[in-house]
Amino acid sequence: MFEARWLNCNEPEMMLRYMLGKTGDRKLRLFACACVRRVWSMLRDERSRVAVQVAEEYADRPVGFTRLSPVRAAARSAGQSLDAVASRGEAGDNGSAVWAARAAEATVEDTGWDVARNAATSVARACNGSRLQERRIQCDLLRDAFGNPFRALALNPAWLRWHEGCVVTMARTIYEERRFEEMPILADALEEAGCEDEEILWHCRVDSPHARGCWLLDAILGRK
Repeated sequence: MFEARWLNCNEPEMMLRYMLGKTGDRKLRLFACACVRRVWSMLRDERSRVAVQVAEEYADRPVGFTRLSPVRAAARSAGQSLDAVASRGEAGDNGSAVWAARAAEATVEDTGWDVARNAATSVARACNGSRLQERRIQCDLLRDAFGNPFRALALNPAWLRWHEGCVVTMARTIYEERRFEEMPILADALEEAGCEDEEILWHCRVDSPHARGCWLLDAILGRK
């Protein structure tokens, strides 16, 4: 993998392999959750949705893996129920729902690599006819999570102190409340604080998906 390939890659598995050993469980698990949230409407069982929500909480506040075990068991049961319905050939797009449920279950697997790879693959299969497009979007989500790993990001501490930490407060709200549509507003605040870094400002304003684990939000909030 080299820089130009990373910036234009449409193969999420290749990008994940490159990041193996260069990142931790948190980023990979949040990427998996971001993938599954794209097929949220396909999750027909509340147990599947709970699995994703718990995985996100665990990623940011790990309190022992045993917490995930009962959630994983419940998510697996939900997927098995859908699989049984699909195998009976009952009406409805049960095949996509089964893959979406498997993706949700993957978010509470043991290790970040399995979580990311299995969730992304299952989501792409759930999307069926738009599988290639979904894989491209997953690559965009990986770039949102890791930025450009070939270049170091430097945040000026003065930007974070500006107006009593306005930028930090805004970033925290966007992150915690999933108000990613407000990223361009964050760019405006950074610009007023003195930021002239085109990569940072472009990342906020580009029409591309953002999710928890976004490299810029993490940098502002001091997360890894």
